[in-house]
Amino acid sequence: MMNDAKIIWPDNVVKWRSRRGILELDYLLMPFFSQCYGEISNDQKLIHQWLLSQTDTDLQNWLVRRQSMDCLSIEQRAWIDYVLTHAQMIHSTMSIHSK
Repeated sequence: MMNDAKIIWPDNVVKWRSRRGILELDYLLMPFFSQCYGEISNDQKLIHQWLLSQTDTDLQNWLVRRQSMDCLSIEQRAWIDYVLTHAQMIHSTMSIHSK
C-alpha cells in the first residue's frame, strides 16, 4: 500500500489537510471529505492520505488541469479519478437541489 506506516489519520487531520486554501482544490477535496470519506475503506483512506500529502502544485496539475499522471502508479491514477468523479457527482447533486 502507499503508506508504509499504514496509520489512518484521524478525521480532523484529513479534514484539515483537505483545506488547501486554493479554491479549485477546496472545491474538489472538501466535498469529497464531507460526503465520501467516512464511507471508504481503510485501504482507500491510505491512498487518500497519499493524495493529501502531495504538493498543491501537483494536486492542481492532476485534479484541475488534468495534466499527465504518467509518473503515478495505476492505483494512484485510479484514486484521483475516483475523487474527481465523486466530487463532480456531489456538485451535480448540490446544483439540482439548489434549484
